[in-house]
Amino acid sequence: MKIEIQDISKLRAYIFKITRLIKKQNQDLLFSATEMNIIGHLDRNPQSLPSDLAALEQVSAQAISQCLNNLEQQEFILRTTDPKDKRKSLISLSKNGQLKLSQLKHTRDMWLQKIIKEKLNEKEIELLNQIVPVFEKMTNQ
Repeated sequence: MKIEIQDISKLRAYIFKITRLIKKQNQDLLFSATEMNIIGHLDRNPQSLPSDLAALEQVSAQAISQCLNNLEQQEFILRTTDPKDKRKSLISLSKNGQLKLSQLKHTRDMWLQKIIKEKLNEKEIELLNQIVPVFEKMTNQ
């Protein structure tokens, strides 16, 4: 089965729009997009070097340092000495960071659940349930 480019374009646009709407659900957190990406990365990878975070975000060492300083000031991250190389620091989410991130995820999930309940009928919800594994397949690399 073929999918037309205009349908792909519409799909991309709607995925982007939903993502933007979900991201708006963190109004109490005053972090940049890069800082939110760092938090997400640390949630999936409990410890990272600042240089690895900079490479992931494609920013300079100075820019990542500013982001980490802000996150540390907000008590979102911890810096610990790398046991393999005492000259390096490992970055991880603090207990406060983990708690706030958990609250943020819950807020976003509740918002999405509310929108689904308000805007979709049973058949559409079933279709949405069927598409989740497809998105999972598309995003696994």
